[in-house]
Amino acid sequence: DRLSDNPKDHHHIGQTQCFPEDLMLFIRKHLDDPLTVNFILWLKAHLLPRVQVLHDVQAFEDLSEASAADTDSMEHLSTLNQVVFKGGCIYQHQLFHINYTTYDIRRAQDTINPCTDHHDIMLLVPSDSAHPFLYAHVIGIFHVNIIYTGSGSKDYLPRCLEFLWVCWFGVVNVPAGWEHAALDSLRFIPMSQDDAYGFVDPVNVLRGCHLIPAFASGRMHPDGVSVLQDARDGADWKYYYVNRFIDRDMPLCYHWGHSVGHVYSHVSQTEADS
Repeated sequence: DRLSDNPKDHHHIGQTQCFPEDLMLFIRKHLDDPLTVNFILWLKAHLLPRVQVLHDVQAFEDLSEASAADTDSMEHLSTLNQVVFKGGCIYQHQLFHINYTTYDIRRAQDTINPCTDHHDIMLLVPSDSAHPFLYAHVIGIFHVNIIYTGSGSKDYLPRCLEFLWVCWFGVVNVPAGWEHAALDSLRFIPMSQDDAYGFVDPVNVLRGCHLIPAFASGRMHPDGVSVLQDARDGADWKYYYVNRFIDRDMPLCYHWGHSVGHVYSHVSQTEADS
């Protein structure tokens, strides 16, 4: 696919459908992979509010991905079944390009490829969080053609929605940041927790990020054998450091409001008073 030449676009993911993944075959091939437990239900829970917005339908129920795993609730299953995958397929891509504004009001781009070392992203978190960003490891880049059959549907035409399949990092609670002259430390959230992996709307991605392995702590799997087939975690390390000095723009992301180009950090007086 040809890259978008509009610098105002937030991101670009190809629209080719040359690499389809049949969902039923995909689940069958990965029965032993913890990442695919409730994969379809959680994906539907992620896509449902997004496709409802396209149909101008207000979602009255906050159906999170974690609640979608409650397979005993027929009400939840009925709601999720309003999301229909056209052809029963999702379509895989190799590249995800993120456009962003630099500190000096120029446009730049990060490229994410799950098959290379450029596979980590950062997102903003709610303002009440102790750390300003979320971090995730991108496992896959996809788009899907969704048909919404629920109440308020305008039609039964498919809508194309993009999503990222990710493993989440958790910020380690150790002294870090400018005041401690130390880099933030991350680790993968244990797979026993429901929020260890999930799906991300590409629109919410801020930038790619650079993580430095904490070599002294060793690898997560010393034998190098992957437990998660799709995440290819055999080479993962127990801990990582967030490199906030990877380029001249990244340090300004951690100086909240100090960069003219970072418009997300500027709150208008109207918003501040509300």
